[in-house]
Amino acid sequence: MPALLQQTVRAYVPYGRIYSTKIDEWAARIGKPSDSSLEKKSPINYVAAISAPILILYGTTDDVTPNAQSERMAAALSRAGKSVRAVKLPAEERWLSRSETRIQMLNEVDAFLREHLPVNAAP
Repeated sequence: MPALLQQTVRAYVPYGRIYSTKIDEWAARIGKPSDSSLEKKSPINYVAAISAPILILYGTTDDVTPNAQSERMAAALSRAGKSVRAVKLPAEERWLSRSETRIQMLNEVDAFLREHLPVNAAP
């Protein structure tokens, strides 16, 4: 996580891309890169407390979040005996720009919800 806070990441804007560090927002919500307790705040350290099924969808060409983070979290959840499904979206970035990927994502979410939501749930 400290490396993430030090990165400059590309941010989406309607007419192209801009670069933004957002370090002030990160520091306020998560902590500064020098925060000695930063690693302890990572969600991967709290898999034991997770009780809901988890669906992780990630694009293989995401230029913001490394694939290894999704794969590491899925593995940790699985080792902890949690209900987790990780879906790798080949040749896709975080914006799901390709129609076939958006369809795949919607089908994955639909199947996941059908599997995990009670059939007779009241609205």
